[in-house]
Amino acid sequence: MKLKKSILVVLVSLIIVAGFVVVNLFSKPELKGDQPPIPNITTDGKEIPIVLGSYTWKADVDVHVDYDEIIKNHKPVVVTPNSEISIDFGSYKPIPNSMNYGKINKREDGWLSFTVSYSIKNNVIKIRENAGKGITIIHLSASWDSGARANYYIPVEVK
Repeated sequence: MKLKKSILVVLVSLIIVAGFVVVNLFSKPELKGDQPPIPNITTDGKEIPIVLGSYTWKADVDVHVDYDEIIKNHKPVVVTPNSEISIDFGSYKPIPNSMNYGKINKREDGWLSFTVSYSIKNNVIKIRENAGKGITIIHLSASWDSGARANYYIPVEVK
């Protein structure tokens, strides 16, 4: 009789623990704030300005990108080929589960050209050796498990 009670107690305990594990696996951390967090962006110890672009956050959607306004209002920071740009969301949780980046340039005819998107590893954007010289905007795209997305724009001048 005592053996049956012990087995029953162990089984009930296992079911309770399994329930907690399942709930924790499928629960997503709640997004904080009315808009996406603004990460700190640095290179060689210098802070780089970053502009929040279009995003989907909680129930809000905001869509805007103005290349000329970004360049006019945010002085590009000089970077060199092979330099690294660090992305730090500080203490904000949850952190994005994926981030990608590409470049946006303004063509002579006034249209914008977008480069391919590269995955970001270890929260670092590497300025490629063959990066063209001049002013450009790095487009940073971040995604969260909840389905939220944010686009950020980082003006730099490659010298």
